Amino acid sequence: MIERTVEKFEPIDMGQEVHPSFLALDSHKRDKILNASMREFRYGYRKASTDTIVKDAGISKGLLFRYFGSKANLYRYCAGYAIGIVEGHFGFEVAKLDNHDIFESLLEAAQISFGIVKRYPDVFGFFGGLYMHGEDAPGLDVSEQYLENQKNLRRELFARCDKSLFRQGVDIDVAAGIIMAVFENICFEDCDEDEVRINRMKAQLGLLRECFYTEQA
Repeated sequence: MIERTVEKFEPIDMGQEVHPSFLALDSHKRDKILNASMREFRYGYRKASTDTIVKDAGISKGLLFRYFGSKANLYRYCAGYAIGIVEGHFGFEVAKLDNHDIFESLLEAAQISFGIVKRYPDVFGFFGGLYMHGEDAPGLDVSEQYLENQKNLRRELFARCDKSLFRQGVDIDVAAGIIMAVFENICFEDCDEDEVRINRMKAQLGLLRECFYTEQA
């Protein structure tokens, strides 16, 4: 289980490099550049345009490449930043959940996720693009890091759940994969209404509960 005692938002090491002058910018300017980049990368690495990024960020293309050197390195940095927020904020909050019913835990996790989406909309837009188009960034290992992050959170949630609630003969690892796929699909769907997504999640997780849990659960 991942030990978390404080919220941390440090970028995860993805092999990215960044010029010291970027780190010397005030947080508002850094966030503006990263948010503009992540908004554009939500369409996938190949389709993303650095022209659009610099226009939205209000900087020159020369400055962008001074800070990050290349489009690939910028993508790595955005990925490390986004995963760092999930590890730091979402992971920190999920670690505090104390519900041994995996379906109830996921509903609570969804509420946490939607709250963070409001706080960091471009981060989760980037994750949505990574979820849909991660394969179009060959050699960057970003999707692999993202998947490892998701596996860690999945292991953490399922480590605390009561396995006796599952029907006899159910392969819990297989069930976990199906349950998390439903959870992630709803979390990343393009919908502005949290209540709509929560109700859809309740309905779909309810069906899975009937499939995987004992009648007494």
